[in-house]
Amino acid sequence: MIDSKGIEDVLRVFREADEESFQAYEEQKACEDKQNDILHDFELVEHSHNERGHLGKELTQVRRQRRVAKNTLELLAPLCDWISKNQAAINALQRTLGEMRKVEEKQKNRLYRRKADGKGEIIGAARKEEE
Repeated sequence: MIDSKGIEDVLRVFREADEESFQAYEEQKACEDKQNDILHDFELVEHSHNERGHLGKELTQVRRQRRVAKNTLELLAPLCDWISKNQAAINALQRTLGEMRKVEEKQKNRLYRRKADGKGEIIGAARKEEE
């Protein structure tokens, strides 16, 4: 059965893609800054053989982190582009989700007052006190 949960999941994916893309961009930038620091350290400071080895390992780790962030950005770019170009449709989908939730809530609290037997007894999941 189609319900609001599916639409909610799609909208959540859109939000998460945008957030994850931003985080990946920030991570890539931080890694590039760290990489430049290490390379300038190599260039400008005299290091022992052992220190150069440690800096080399650190540079390798930073490059791997940067690659993960860059791959994430590359993967999410088409989706983020689509999201930015179709923001009006996404907003309309959010309004539709709100309308569907209202209908679902109304259906949960549906009541019926018997008419055939003349007693007016209320039938429904959420019985209310008669006034």
